[in-house]
Amino acid sequence: MEFKPHDYQKAAIDFLKAHKSSALLLDCGLGKTIIVLTAIKEMRLGPVLVVAPKLVVESWVREVNKWDHLKDLSIVAVQGTEEERVAALKKPGIIHVISRDNISWLSKICNLDQFAMLVMDESSSFKDETSARTQALIGYNHPRKVIMTGTPIPKNIEDLYSQYKILDGGRRLGPSLAKFRKVFMDQDPKNRHNYKPKPGVQKFVFSRVQDITISMQSAELLDLPPLTTVKHEVEMTPAEQAIFWQLANRYCLNFDGVELNVKNSGILTNKLAQLSNGFFYDKDKVAHTFHRHKTEMLESLLESSACNGEDVIVAYNYDEDRNNIARTCKELGLPVFDMKENADVESFIRPGDSRVAMLHPSGGMGLNLQEYCHRLIWYSLPYSYEQFYQTLKRVYRQGQKEHTFIHNIETLNSYDQRIKRIVSAKGECNDELLRTTKWIQDQVAAKQAIDNFDLERVIA
Repeated sequence: MEFKPHDYQKAAIDFLKAHKSSALLLDCGLGKTIIVLTAIKEMRLGPVLVVAPKLVVESWVREVNKWDHLKDLSIVAVQGTEEERVAALKKPGIIHVISRDNISWLSKICNLDQFAMLVMDESSSFKDETSARTQALIGYNHPRKVIMTGTPIPKNIEDLYSQYKILDGGRRLGPSLAKFRKVFMDQDPKNRHNYKPKPGVQKFVFSRVQDITISMQSAELLDLPPLTTVKHEVEMTPAEQAIFWQLANRYCLNFDGVELNVKNSGILTNKLAQLSNGFFYDKDKVAHTFHRHKTEMLESLLESSACNGEDVIVAYNYDEDRNNIARTCKELGLPVFDMKENADVESFIRPGDSRVAMLHPSGGMGLNLQEYCHRLIWYSLPYSYEQFYQTLKRVYRQGQKEHTFIHNIETLNSYDQRIKRIVSAKGECNDELLRTTKWIQDQVAAKQAIDNFDLERVIA
């Protein structure tokens, strides 16, 4: 295909070329991958190391093979067994793409400084500074570095720290997470491991990283087809509702001869979410069916889609949810694919009708499914805003040509409503960053403000 970049894509490409360290915070579907690949091509860079989620490694290869102007870019996927990964590293290539799960392994067998550029796809997965994969990347002096994600702040501004430390070694947000917390965060008096942003600091933190950040939102740049969200409410029987509230109030239940005792509020919220979905795990992690209201609603939705010859993605949170989805598809005679595996992803994107893809939000980042599906069913919601938003953007993104439908199956008077509020609250901080660091802002003024600010003096 011939690449005809939009104006915003041209601006992003020029931004990457002008900055040795860049944060590409583009909304899902705006073409982050093709922007980075085109910048690599135009700068004639190599070798380049791309670190991506496991299921997205092959997507980089497909993207290179998709565009005419990238035909001279050689790309190698570093995956498989250790022997296969070592062999892939020896293959000549301008770009090597490796799973984030293997970056710690790679840092131990070779010097990452040999790469002329480091690209971190879905960089928000490196928000934990103490993780092995984050530590593997902090401190390497690549001539150029790029982080890219549509959800840079899954929870709060602390999520930005390690992502930007990989870019600048701590220049903008401080040399250590401890000092960042001292300046910008308050410790939770009830849990010393939890920190919350101090009042009014968000915009200041965002201003600290503006000079190397380019941010765009699809709603302002793309003319996407309509998006309709449909809520499908199901209701527990009075007896089921009584058992639900017994667990909520007394931390215990007795159902069908199975006793369950909950030790703390954290486990309680998890069990209430399970009951809302129609099951619960006992102390031995055996699943017990509590009700089938969500399953029956899913069956109705899938039957309707099958009559129209449509493919459907069903997103879930628990393994038992996945089992219920798979059983429902089998009963309806619908082909079902588990999107945890590359082989199933490849099978689903081949032409076909009335198929179901089961997708756990943690594995959906980077998959481009907009050309194959325009209907997403939430069987159960995750607690993570990042996972929720990223899953939505698998279908509602640039390239989607159909009216897109998002179906939420929700149990009334249950924990489903609480999860919706949690996800919504976590999204507010992320949206604020994307608004604050828009690409149209004055980058020169932002850099001047950074140079005139003495972070060490404030910390002291």
